[in-house]
Amino acid sequence: MLKCPRLNAQGSRLKAHGSTPSQAILQAMRAPFRFSWPLSLAVSAWTLNYIALKLLYVDKILTASEVAFLRYLVMYAALVLLCLVNKESFKAPREDWPKLLWFGFCSMGIYMFLFLEGMRWSDPAEGAILLNVSPIMTMLIAAGLKQERLKLPALGGAVLALLGVVLVTIPTLGNGEQKGWGYVLLITAACVWAYCIVITKSLVTKYSPLRLMTLSMPGGFPIMLTYWLMRDHGRMPLAQISPLGWLLFLHVALLSGVMGFILFYRGIDEIGASSAALWIFFVPPLTALCQWVFTGKMLTSLQLVGLVVVLIGVAMAQRFRSPAQLPAAPPEPA
Repeated sequence: MLKCPRLNAQGSRLKAHGSTPSQAILQAMRAPFRFSWPLSLAVSAWTLNYIALKLLYVDKILTASEVAFLRYLVMYAALVLLCLVNKESFKAPREDWPKLLWFGFCSMGIYMFLFLEGMRWSDPAEGAILLNVSPIMTMLIAAGLKQERLKLPALGGAVLALLGVVLVTIPTLGNGEQKGWGYVLLITAACVWAYCIVITKSLVTKYSPLRLMTLSMPGGFPIMLTYWLMRDHGRMPLAQISPLGWLLFLHVALLSGVMGFILFYRGIDEIGASSAALWIFFVPPLTALCQWVFTGKMLTSLQLVGLVVVLIGVAMAQRFRSPAQLPAAPPEPA
């Protein structure tokens, strides 16, 4: 029977013994990497999600809005079933429902719209890289809301990561306005997910990840329904979807959308939030590799440099935050 553990924000407190800034940075970049089967499977699911999603679009199997609405329905049904199997309660205190529905409105509604629409115009590796800056946005939003103190080295990591984003996006901005629009949507999606992580701090100690996702899902329904009706006018060509199309879609909806999150939280429970967060750094380079394998398209030299700069910047910012400030939630949803 599948069990979804509660968040367990573990991790060792960072100690920098160096007497110079460079020594402090090197110390901060050292992280207690630990292997975890659940995390390796979650990272694999999220990596292939970018490829599967792009293939659905390129082969015109489903439009972005059809994917969004059908994914919502399948994912919600799967979450409800898992709650029943695990005997999770569907009840919540009356005062928590506005927070739960607002979280669902932002995460399963606004974020999913921005992500799925943005991926129409971006390559899989570009999407993975741009969404990887969400920990930076989380840190900045938390500091703006005075939930944590922003340290200067962490701010330096944020600036470095954003410079990497510029290096990733510049080479292809001349390919048309739609490319730039896709980048804007994905960066905005990263900001929205960062906001979602910040606002769940009052909920993650009261609800298991499975229960939190399930109870909040209805909040995203108005966005998904409106998106589908406005773009596709209620059309859903289920009979025209090929077996390969169904395989790609079910990966997007179930393996990435449901199992990816559950496996990630299993990994947190197994090795702690600080170590689990390191696994997210595998997603962009693995996506770039899979993009080359499945589509034959490689990142440009400048984009590869940008990828490295983004990862270094995010890692630097994360390691200068205390373990208590690191959110036990996926920094990069997919």
